[in-house]
Amino acid sequence: MAEDAIPLASRLCLACGMCCDGTLHDYARLRACDIEPATAVGLPTFNTADGLPAMPLPCQYLDGAACRRYDDWRPSICGEYQCQLQLRAAAGECTEAQAMDLIASALAARDRVIEVVAPGTTLTDARKRFGELAASKQALSPADARLVARVFALERVLDPHFRKPGARGLATSPGTSPND
Repeated sequence: MAEDAIPLASRLCLACGMCCDGTLHDYARLRACDIEPATAVGLPTFNTADGLPAMPLPCQYLDGAACRRYDDWRPSICGEYQCQLQLRAAAGECTEAQAMDLIASALAARDRVIEVVAPGTTLTDARKRFGELAASKQALSPADARLVARVFALERVLDPHFRKPGARGLATSPGTSPND
């Protein structure tokens, strides 16, 4: 299939994967009708603090930036979600090349966070630690200062380019839900 036959939103998605790997959001909300099939295929589910069904991210079916369940059943949000970058590119507010450059910048910022956390630490854990350290009035160790700086840099890329205004990131409280 020729690359231009693949829709722009899909090309951006396949270059990115940050909505599924836990970079953009800590969890994805589910519809009630998604809970039983999600459980049947081994996706863990839980209720958010506001009682909404969700699944934690990263998704176990993500392979690089592609979904191993793409041709099979997957939660509704997986086919419906579009990040702000996809929407802006579709509206002609940025070119595909500009969008790809932003994806590359965000992925590099994500990788810089991963470099300074213990193996197996999720970005959710890193964000939680960032919040604790940012709220602390104590001097930071060099390692903690690196983590704070790198998480801050990542969120500064994600908030204006990938997340909807007010979605979970630096500008919102921890109770804000993703996928809004």
